[in-house]
Amino acid sequence: MALLTHELVPGRSLGPFVLGDSITHTMAYLQQHRKSYRRVEVQYEPQALLSRDILVTLPEHGLRLAFEPLTQRLRLLEILDSSHLLVTYQKARAFGGMAHPPCLGGMYDTFGPTYPVEWDPASASFPLLYPGLLLLFPVPPCDKAMSLTPGNDAPQGFPVPPTTQASRVCLFTGAARDAAAALASPPPPRGHPGAARVLHAVPGRGVYSEAGPGGANSACVELGDSPQDVVTRLGPPTFTSAAAEQRGLGARYVYMYPDLGMDVVMGARTHAVEKLVLHASMPGSAGFGLASRCSFRWARGAAFW
Repeated sequence: MALLTHELVPGRSLGPFVLGDSITHTMAYLQQHRKSYRRVEVQYEPQALLSRDILVTLPEHGLRLAFEPLTQRLRLLEILDSSHLLVTYQKARAFGGMAHPPCLGGMYDTFGPTYPVEWDPASASFPLLYPGLLLLFPVPPCDKAMSLTPGNDAPQGFPVPPTTQASRVCLFTGAARDAAAALASPPPPRGHPGAARVLHAVPGRGVYSEAGPGGANSACVELGDSPQDVVTRLGPPTFTSAAAEQRGLGARYVYMYPDLGMDVVMGARTHAVEKLVLHASMPGSAGFGLASRCSFRWARGAAFW
């Protein structure tokens, strides 16, 4: 299998994988390109669905993608084995493949001088930090107290030889000093539909957005709305499908908004909103990966206003 080539943009992306993107978009991309990504492993902690990362591993390419559990958005990209991937930086080859591993000296030359590192000699890894990029180099136990000099072809203070290969290459959002806190979830890409929005679901009435600067809550979708109302507020649906006729309810059709984690069910006779489906998209559920997680809170109608 030929090696894939991915462009590395520190703090932003590695090839098609963009920090802040939803797990739904990522899984859809992997499905569309399944000839290139033949093995996809999804891991999650059943007892900690809302507190532990959802991990998507691509073992054939040495990649691991960590998604924040509440927003289900990509917060960390890791290259665990660069021998299965070619990585470019600013359109030039940076590392990858068996012949070009990410060695300390080569990475220092590629990305340039960086900030001083507070390194713990007791640590098993030495970090090389850049804004949005972290490279970890293993430190042999016998060398943990060693500090190289410029005569060793490495900047002073580096505890490992320049030929040492990185054990992990991590992309995150933030400055170099934020590497230790790289677990924080980044904001969604600017302009992403439904980005950073929490909805209020009022039983029997509809779904509303949070209060704006004026303190008023605005309708997102209400029961009884027309198709024109829905399209005006949410935009054209990604998909439209006919729902099976239910006893006593008649035929229906559905406006599907997977990016928002919402389905809007219309009556075929009334052409009005009859039901709203908000997707929790929990790992292990039948709908996981098919729609983004919809962030919403239940609210009583009177108390809401």
